[in-house]
Amino acid sequence: MHTKKKLCLAMTTATLLVNSLSGVSVFAQEIPSQTTSTEQTTNISPRYKYIISADLGLIVDSSGATYDLNVHGIADVTKISGTLTLYKKNSNGSYVSVSSKKISENTDTIDLYGTLTASGRGDYKLTFSGTVSTKNGSETITISETDSY
Repeated sequence: MHTKKKLCLAMTTATLLVNSLSGVSVFAQEIPSQTTSTEQTTNISPRYKYIISADLGLIVDSSGATYDLNVHGIADVTKISGTLTLYKKNSNGSYVSVSSKKISENTDTIDLYGTLTASGRGDYKLTFSGTVSTKNGSETITISETDSY
């Protein structure tokens, strides 16, 4: 019995030695990630029902606060409305409204570019809070962007 153990050990050592000299590479098999159907559904579901995309840009300088608002709805969208509000951070660290603009378009897409009045140097936040409407329902959207001057 003792001889069998020595023979087995010798053969294992010889196999390892031959494999290391011949350049054989061994890799572990990748195990596919295990996800539940709930996680998969959560990852692929859209954030909005009627909105395809929404984007808000802001640049504040001595001329004011230049904005670029884009909201693209699905073909069933009949109206996009809301308010753009420009806030400035005060000495307490709170944002205070300095100007705003109401928006209402009877279309499925808005691409607006314009300027709001700013009030000197500081930290600014621009927020669009609105509603996207269809014949079958509506949903709200709020997006924000910040800039400093």
